[in-house]
Amino acid sequence: MINSDLVKCLRVFSKAEQAAFEFFLQSPYFTAEKDVSKELTLVMYIFEVFDEQEKEATKLLAREHVYAVLYPSRSFNLQTLKNVTSSALNFVERFIEYENLKNIIRPVGTHARLVHFFSDKAAIDVAESYLKRLERLRANRNSSDLIDFLQDWEAEYAKSHLMGLQTDVRDDMNNIQALKALDTFYWAWRLDLLLSVFSLMGWVPILEPEQVKAILQEAEEALQQKPWLATPLFRLHLSALHLLSSWNNPAEIVFDTFLKDLTEHETTLSAYHLGQLEEIAYNFCAHNYNIPKYREILFDLVQRRLSPARLRNERPVFSNMFISSVKTGVLAELYDSVLQFIEVNRHRIIGPQESEHYYKLALAYLHFTQNNISEARKLVLNLPNFLDNTCKYFSKMLEVKIFYEDDPSDQTLFATRLNNLRMTVVRENSMTVERRAGYDNFVKFLTRLDRLRQKPRPSKTRLLELLTDIEQDKNVNERIWLNKKINELLKKA
Repeated sequence: MINSDLVKCLRVFSKAEQAAFEFFLQSPYFTAEKDVSKELTLVMYIFEVFDEQEKEATKLLAREHVYAVLYPSRSFNLQTLKNVTSSALNFVERFIEYENLKNIIRPVGTHARLVHFFSDKAAIDVAESYLKRLERLRANRNSSDLIDFLQDWEAEYAKSHLMGLQTDVRDDMNNIQALKALDTFYWAWRLDLLLSVFSLMGWVPILEPEQVKAILQEAEEALQQKPWLATPLFRLHLSALHLLSSWNNPAEIVFDTFLKDLTEHETTLSAYHLGQLEEIAYNFCAHNYNIPKYREILFDLVQRRLSPARLRNERPVFSNMFISSVKTGVLAELYDSVLQFIEVNRHRIIGPQESEHYYKLALAYLHFTQNNISEARKLVLNLPNFLDNTCKYFSKMLEVKIFYEDDPSDQTLFATRLNNLRMTVVRENSMTVERRAGYDNFVKFLTRLDRLRQKPRPSKTRLLELLTDIEQDKNVNERIWLNKKINELLKKA
């Protein structure tokens, strides 16, 4: 059962979610008064097993063993176990759906749905009463994140629905306002998705220059033609799109304008949009790390992100941004804050693999940077092959560096890992030229460095030549680490 869908789903639950799901199964309302005692026993047993070591957990989740827990006095029946497991999985899926719905319960949306409910019941006076409360709620707050934009439209549509039921028609029954709210909602989501697309172009050339130009022109025209779109949030999105589309061109003025506006309007943005837009600034500064100005801004951005106030309100984080924050925090020597950031996000990392794998990768990197090579090695050797490019190459380079630093007797393992990285880059067909060059140069320069370190007394001249070559090449991954290793050898030359 260790590889069953039920176990895979339950494995991602935090302790709080585990407790909530057990409570869910004990509620007659959610289970429709069905006897789910076996499902509850199964789920609670699986949660207990998760605290065991991997080998022990595999044994404890064997089908016969699990069946004996559920039916201690009966002989094993596979179909009965499948029925209980399938039923438990259905409740897991229902629980997840309810948990997701809880995340969008907000006063504006709730009151919009109440207006709809009582309108459909023909309780017009009650619906009008809730509509007045809804309008007071909306008057005291501005739309902030994507759910708020959706619920603004729900509110206008609920009002239109109610007015359509009243016989005294005096105007357009609020349909124009509903259309405007829908248009705003559309642009909020469209710009948000465009940010994701433009950000991905740093990895993969998704759009042609003509397509980028057309998208920017369309957004600019929409901003000019519809005054209600001229809000700080939308203008920041447009500014960010311009910044991302000029990634490999001089973009200092564009960035300065974007950062100034972001700083000025920071307090008006939701946590979601602030995180999205800060990530654009973060990645731009990381791309220009060698320039002192951007390095200072980068450290400032990561320090703000790792602050206790931000960590208390931490949202689920995408794997690439999680790893980038850890790397930058380490560069800024914020080790305690980085560790706290890793622990807070242990069960909240979004990527194509389990959150725990990204957690262990980050922890291994932190151990490595603090010269705890043995702990880093233990964690890395038990990690799977990552599917997303950011973590795949980050983990492979970390393996290479660990074996470079480790016992000299592991020279064969180091060479194997370095060759694996080289072959992975060779086979890669969905990466920009600059990205590929960064990995190619890392392999090339580290190969030269390894040859020099194997000599009893490495050549100072060749080490200095290597140092110069690294500094002069624009695209080199792990430049700082390579320079550090060269300088260590120079002391022996």
